[in-house]
Amino acid sequence: MTIDLEKLEAALMNATKPDYELHITCPHCDRHGTTDNGEWLLWCGSEEHAQVIIDASRAYLEQQRAKVDQVPDGWVLVPVEPTEGQWGGLARDIVMWTRMNDRPTGKSLHYHLKAMGRAIPQWLIEEIPDTNDVPAKGTVAAVIYKAMIAAAPKPTGDV
Repeated sequence: MTIDLEKLEAALMNATKPDYELHITCPHCDRHGTTDNGEWLLWCGSEEHAQVIIDASRAYLEQQRAKVDQVPDGWVLVPVEPTEGQWGGLARDIVMWTRMNDRPTGKSLHYHLKAMGRAIPQWLIEEIPDTNDVPAKGTVAAVIYKAMIAAAPKPTGDV
């Protein structure tokens, strides 16, 4: 592989400041190098040195990518734009219930969902019980959100 050292050095020197710092040793010149505010220090100018910088950067970025690809416990991946299944399912039925009632109670929600032929998930029964109490608007927003999350398609390996 032929590396245009001038172009590579210019690209490295003109790069935006990285949010990381790499400490590397060049096997060609045995010098230690580091990034500092987007500039490579102790550049020896050899192709081997350039390859060390490229390999170290690539390895670091792949390591960071692996961290980003991990989904923490309690989190899920969802599409940026809701799917029809998300906004057209239980979430839409809950919104309809809020619009159809002057006093939307838990009892009227349960009645509405049963009339729509929809099974009521346990988490919804716990959030808005089958009572004559009117749930808070924040609770209604939370159950709409949970309904959309529950209906989100599961990501494939091509995320």
